Amino acid sequence: MKKFLVVGANFINKGAQSMLFTCVSELKERFPDCEIYFKTAIIPKDKDKYNFNFLYCKDISYKLLDFDKKYLCETVLRILKSSVKYVLGRGSMPLEIFDLKRVIPQIDYIIDISGYCLTSKWGMEAHKEYFSNFMLAQKYNIPIILFPQSYGPFEYGDNQIEMEKEIKKWMGKASLVFAREREGAKSLGKFGVQNIIQCADLVLLSERLAPCNVYNDAQTVIIPNIKNNAVGIVPNLRCFVHGNKEIILKIYCEIINTLLAKEKIVYLFRHSLEDLEVCYWIKDFYLENENVVVLDDDLDCFQTAEISKKFEFIISSRYHSIVHAYRNAVPCILLGWAIKYIELSQLMTQEKFVFDITVEEVDVQKLLENIVYLCNHSKKESLVLEKRLIKVRKSNNCFDLLEQFVDSREI
Repeated sequence: MKKFLVVGANFINKGAQSMLFTCVSELKERFPDCEIYFKTAIIPKDKDKYNFNFLYCKDISYKLLDFDKKYLCETVLRILKSSVKYVLGRGSMPLEIFDLKRVIPQIDYIIDISGYCLTSKWGMEAHKEYFSNFMLAQKYNIPIILFPQSYGPFEYGDNQIEMEKEIKKWMGKASLVFAREREGAKSLGKFGVQNIIQCADLVLLSERLAPCNVYNDAQTVIIPNIKNNAVGIVPNLRCFVHGNKEIILKIYCEIINTLLAKEKIVYLFRHSLEDLEVCYWIKDFYLENENVVVLDDDLDCFQTAEISKKFEFIISSRYHSIVHAYRNAVPCILLGWAIKYIELSQLMTQEKFVFDITVEEVDVQKLLENIVYLCNHSKKESLVLEKRLIKVRKSNNCFDLLEQFVDSREI
């Protein structure tokens, strides 16, 4: 029986949850008798409903695997803190920390599904957490596979030489390194990292996203009622951090006014907990208009995938909401500032639909023209996406390559 440890995801961001559920589902399909553990700092109260195991690990708790005198005080302190949080109803069982010591030596493969962790943008502590999984892999001689994710930029200032050595050292120890974007692969290549494979996002590549593989009991995917002639809008609070709030809200109003003029019903919904606030910022301009609806349900990735099918097209600033739409051949307007949005659109031959609304010189007129185009030709673009998706899934599929790697070790 294969035992996999999945790291790098969470339940707060629906994109991270999508990657976790997709990875679990694919592993269950390809290795039916496998056992899967998910390493997390927050164990959900309803953990028993999931068809995989939760392994508690807070920040750099991998050190506690040694349990020697050097970390004795830290271990005791961690248990005391966990006990207080547990009593207050804000934490996991205090002694779950010891599951690491029991489980890790049994693991056959570590799979990292971090969406975007290895970059100078997040600071040094984020790197320590990221590389802690490599240290686990090295200590217990476990192959580590880095599933498709974004990398870079790597601009560390005074720490540049030190961090370049760290990246080269640890990334070179990975058995497979999948880079989601060409730019990320190129950046890693400059550090001498050799084992890089450019690969599309794992959620886009998967054809096996099945609730029965993720949940213990049969789950019926229930979604809110969506009327005909609907267009979905998924905002991103990060846009307002990078850009001007008033200007961006004005752009959203122009978008919605254009959609309403085309007799569309607009649904605002979140793909991350923090984005619900933005949905209501936009709705405040349309309080009396019943054709602008906020869906405040906490949708899981199965519901997100199903709900995307109900829209003629989606206007989104969240990467994985776009991925869910594309995997269902639903066209998108991408309102993103990062390279990952540009490369995703190019991969699916949809680059004409990408706009950065965080810059001052947004071509709003062109943006609105493309929205009108999709109002009239969404079915045409859907056919383009269907054909393209077939080709994308046949090229450097991370799940196929993982299966080949595992099989090669069995010979």
